[in-house]
Amino acid sequence: SELRVDATALDSSGVTFGARQRSLGLMWLSAPIDYRYRWFVRSVDNFAKFPEGDSHRRRLGAGLQYQFGRWLASAELSGRRDGGGELGLRGNAEYRFNDYWTLLSSVELQSDVVPLRGHRVGVESDLIGVGARYAPHESLTLQFGAELENLSDGNSRQQLAAQGRKRLVNRSKFILEALGEASIGNRGRDDVPYFSPLRDVGVWAGAEGQWRVLSRYERR
Repeated sequence: SELRVDATALDSSGVTFGARQRSLGLMWLSAPIDYRYRWFVRSVDNFAKFPEGDSHRRRLGAGLQYQFGRWLASAELSGRRDGGGELGLRGNAEYRFNDYWTLLSSVELQSDVVPLRGHRVGVESDLIGVGARYAPHESLTLQFGAELENLSDGNSRQQLAAQGRKRLVNRSKFILEALGEASIGNRGRDDVPYFSPLRDVGVWAGAEGQWRVLSRYERR
């Protein structure tokens, strides 16, 4: 079995995305069943502080992951953790076309990516995405994708993005990788309460280091 925990804390002098943001994601996957299936439970907590009032998103979901041959797919049913509705569905599928290329697809009904400022006033969104990943070896990965999001207030978002990751140092206890991303997008409306530019371009680059501090049998 496996437990994944992701936590983020952000503080900002501006209020476009919230003067204070907190997020916590938990995901537990069962041990493999018949070498193909894994049950999982996922919890999401997102918070942002705005002048007009705080916004919280608390969701709980459960689903099934399937992996066999060239396929890796998962499906999840989720809802508000307090039982207040917002029933959502998430699905992801990957198909390894050959040793280098993997095709990607995803769909989200009642998506978690809707801005928290919009979520506060009841905005909901559905999302569909397609992409491809190119990995000639473990030291280089390139990924390309497109997303289409439709929001319940009549807004929409289309985005194209490319990501890359290159391993620079590969040691038994230390790994250093360079990574970057470029994206371009557009939206249907900008007269909405959340950040929604009609056109946007984003570029970033960075580095990631991984140190193994403890390794004993199957625990790392």
